[in-house]
Amino acid sequence: MKCQNCKTDNIQEAIRCSNCGIKLKAETSSSAKPQQGFFIRWLKAFIGNILRPKGLKLWVIIGCTLVFLVPALVGTFFVFIAKPYLLEQHVSSVPPEKKAIVQQDLHLIEQSRHQLTAIKTEISSYYAIHHQYPRSLTALKSKPWKNEQISMNSKGYLLADIKASQAVTLVFVPFINQQKQLAWDCYLQGVDSSLADTACVEISQIQDIPIKGGSIYTN
Repeated sequence: MKCQNCKTDNIQEAIRCSNCGIKLKAETSSSAKPQQGFFIRWLKAFIGNILRPKGLKLWVIIGCTLVFLVPALVGTFFVFIAKPYLLEQHVSSVPPEKKAIVQQDLHLIEQSRHQLTAIKTEISSYYAIHHQYPRSLTALKSKPWKNEQISMNSKGYLLADIKASQAVTLVFVPFINQQKQLAWDCYLQGVDSSLADTACVEISQIQDIPIKGGSIYTN
């Protein structure tokens, strides 16, 4: 390090000049160069890692993932935003006469649903006592329903064939949940569920009812 007073060369770590004894000043230009050199070395190493076969392969995988993922997320986002608007447009395009018919159908569905719910309560009581699902509705002591269209099939499904403006079928599918309790899924066919609430806790298409292994009976 050179002295600013007498221009004597001193060692780099010197604090005072060995000739005149004055305190030496640090050279700012030389301290900045190592920092600049470190950044350049780091940048070169980073680019080199990217261009290596493994690094390049990783970036290709990330790029391909983003190419497929970003459009899917954007499309889902726009569909989610547009769905309420499209549903509103669908409902507003329905003639008032059809809306009235749908409301009448939903009223009949609600009546059948209440009757099936009463049967579910009776079956739950039967299951709690006998630890098995009844083979028919005649096994129940109380019959709190008055509907000849309500029945139970060989798998234990509760069915209600509703005489509405068109053929409507309401099906309650029994199953044993993870808590070893008796529960039901609700399925409906023959009504436009987008026009009004069908009052089922879980609504699905009747074609989705499981065919294999869907029976409540173990033997």
